[in-house]
Amino acid sequence: MPNFNLAQIYADTILPQHAADYLSLVQISDLHLLTDPTAAFSGVYPSKHLAAVLAALEQTEYDALLATGDLWQEPSTANFDALFAQFDTLGRPWAAIAGNHDVTLELDTHLAFEQWRRVPIGADTRLLSRRLVQSAYWDLLFIDTSVAGQTAGAVDDATLAWLADILPQSTRPCVIFAHHPMLAVGTPWIDRQGVQNAEQFWQVVAPFAQRIRAVFVGHVHQAQQVSAHGIAMYSCPATSVQFTPFATDYAVQITAPQYRWIKLLNTGTLATGIKKVVIG
Repeated sequence: MPNFNLAQIYADTILPQHAADYLSLVQISDLHLLTDPTAAFSGVYPSKHLAAVLAALEQTEYDALLATGDLWQEPSTANFDALFAQFDTLGRPWAAIAGNHDVTLELDTHLAFEQWRRVPIGADTRLLSRRLVQSAYWDLLFIDTSVAGQTAGAVDDATLAWLADILPQSTRPCVIFAHHPMLAVGTPWIDRQGVQNAEQFWQVVAPFAQRIRAVFVGHVHQAQQVSAHGIAMYSCPATSVQFTPFATDYAVQITAPQYRWIKLLNTGTLATGIKKVVIG
């Protein structure tokens, strides 16, 4: 089967767009897949939800699929092989980055959340970190905010240095993709799990607010939009279960799987929204 890993096939070339006036992206996030495809996660069936989303995308015109972390509850090379093979069947470029669940094994989950054991594991090498992909008019920057063995995220020193180096090199419009949010979204228990050194992140990127059109993140399991320093941050709803907005403690909503569509116009502006997928 052909390999459609975006970072490999467009490492030194331009990501093409099917429309004359915009690049069309699809963002999915927080799949929380289980090795047993019939198993449930927080009241939903992740494999069934993902299958419905991918089936819908087969009928959709877009240029690249971007998966922004928490792909597996039980991360392993074999599981990532299986997922990326599914992405390849769509015949479109795709890219994926790590979430906390992709670099952490959670044990003793029958206990209270604070008592879980979290074992760090290495990230799959196909998950992007500090990677630039270019289209004819836009720069797409992928960063890894996962911290192995932890739920909360951080932008490590190497990534901060990479951003500080790459952002001044062009005036082209760009968007940044990450897993953890760098801004509070108003749901207290989620806000505690965001990028722990968010102030450092904003110190690096804020001077380039005229260039950075948006930051797109996962982790939140909600569609939210907040802004800082003139830069919008959009969170993506999950293909698995949605978290209840503004809840003080963990609470979920059992709804249809969702994804975010993103249109990056040649003019340097963007449009984005949410699509719910009906499960057959």
